[in-house]
Amino acid sequence: MKKLLSILIITQALFSYTYEELKQEPNSLAKDFFLYNLLKDKEIKKEDLKEFKSHIFRFLGVIKKEYDKVAIKEAPKPLSPDSCYNYSINSIMNASEKCQVFRLKEVNFAKKLSVENLKKLANTFKDSNKELSSQLSILANKNPIAQSIKTGDGKTLMKLYYDGYKLDDFSPGPKTRASMMEHPNAYKFLNSALVDDKFPKIRERLSLLDKEDAKEDLAFALGLNALMFNKNALAEKYFLRASKTYKYKRPRDNALFFAYLASNKTRHLDTLANSEDLNIYSILAKELTNTPLPKIITPNPTKTIDYPIDDALVQARFMIELKNANKEKLEQMKEQFDAKNTQGQYLAISDKLSNFKDNIYPIPFPEELSNYSIEQKALILAIAKQESRFLPASVSTSYALGMMQFMPFVATHTAKVDFNDNNFDVTNMFKPEIAYKFANAHLNTLKKGVNHPVFIAYAYNGGLGFTQRMLKKEYMFSNDSKYKKYEPFLSMELVPYLESRLYGKKVLANYYIYLKILGKDVKISDFIRDLNKQSDALKVRN
Repeated sequence: MKKLLSILIITQALFSYTYEELKQEPNSLAKDFFLYNLLKDKEIKKEDLKEFKSHIFRFLGVIKKEYDKVAIKEAPKPLSPDSCYNYSINSIMNASEKCQVFRLKEVNFAKKLSVENLKKLANTFKDSNKELSSQLSILANKNPIAQSIKTGDGKTLMKLYYDGYKLDDFSPGPKTRASMMEHPNAYKFLNSALVDDKFPKIRERLSLLDKEDAKEDLAFALGLNALMFNKNALAEKYFLRASKTYKYKRPRDNALFFAYLASNKTRHLDTLANSEDLNIYSILAKELTNTPLPKIITPNPTKTIDYPIDDALVQARFMIELKNANKEKLEQMKEQFDAKNTQGQYLAISDKLSNFKDNIYPIPFPEELSNYSIEQKALILAIAKQESRFLPASVSTSYALGMMQFMPFVATHTAKVDFNDNNFDVTNMFKPEIAYKFANAHLNTLKKGVNHPVFIAYAYNGGLGFTQRMLKKEYMFSNDSKYKKYEPFLSMELVPYLESRLYGKKVLANYYIYLKILGKDVKISDFIRDLNKQSDALKVRN
């Protein structure tokens, strides 16, 4: 700890930039982070705000909030004379048909019209726009939700639901359930109903729907729903549709594995075992079919180069150069950054050159991990690879920092609680030695609440409280669940936060591979089997 504290003292306030210095840098998330801190510290004059805004890469979130605190609100620009937004509730009856359609499709606008005008407009569009006509007729009723159900207009029903109307569980008929799944938010609705165990009657009826044109996420969600109601043949069809329509390998493999779960057909497993992507499902398929893992590359550079790896603005310039580089330039960059201290840069270049086909798993800065157990090393590396791909000075859209992507408030809390430092400069998270040490401390804290690498990954990403609340649910990760023959795979798809859902699976695959690299003989099936066991133990303990 003394060694760490001395590092902190030496490096504090190393990366502070003036506005004039930042103006010279290309726009990036890293630049946004430093601009945000200038705003927060009231170092930007009001007269400079207009120019200041032009230097912001992503004008959203905390930087927008801070900007709005000091900005002088400009009067809204007048609408152009031909804008459909010129028409209000009182004048919409006199608008052109084009503008009527444009405004009336918004439920929150249309519902303010009188019943008389809603009926008139519904009649106007009964031939030219049947969907809008149906929506207006439904809004003219005292209970639009009930009328949607009565007329079988599931698309309008979904519109009403997403505009704040209360939807009670009901048993939709064939017309209603089919049109419900035509709404753009159909996947969002079904996913929410699945993960929160809502609308069981609706879900049961949807398990009867064979939607031929379903694809990607909607097809996968419909497959999960069918599986949970024991419609295995239909579930398999949906999963195969999802697998064929997904653009990327990982979700394709995910869907194919669920097609195997639904059907128990070994041909799906055999296909999955030949996948080029290393994910928990392809790894498990290889294990079950005795198919060897593909070659895993762990670079072993011998040189160290003079390069400011902890400067976020330098890293931002590197990422711009990488994005614009042709193959010849990439080859030159790869040779330049094949060094001990630039393994993150080397990985980024190599991945672009191979189009992510090479399975490259570096171990950057191994000396900083030397005092940890193999399991802790593997977990830190697994998370770092997922969080930043080992780029030390990474800045996320939410201003998570460094190789381990600590939010500033988490970094400050960890510094205070674990290292007795009340004046921590969060830009020190760009230093690998500090990032690893803070990750070790934070993971040890998380392990007091959860103890499986997947659950730790959920907690790292979504928070310990979120993870513990999820695991308290009776049907999640339990050998006593009515869905136990599909567990824990089903529960891994019912994790409420989509980001955490994907994150846990990716970290587990990385963890398995790093354990192998570090010399530990492990089976991914053992980790998967332990998920329910450890979750049930936590349920009893809590």
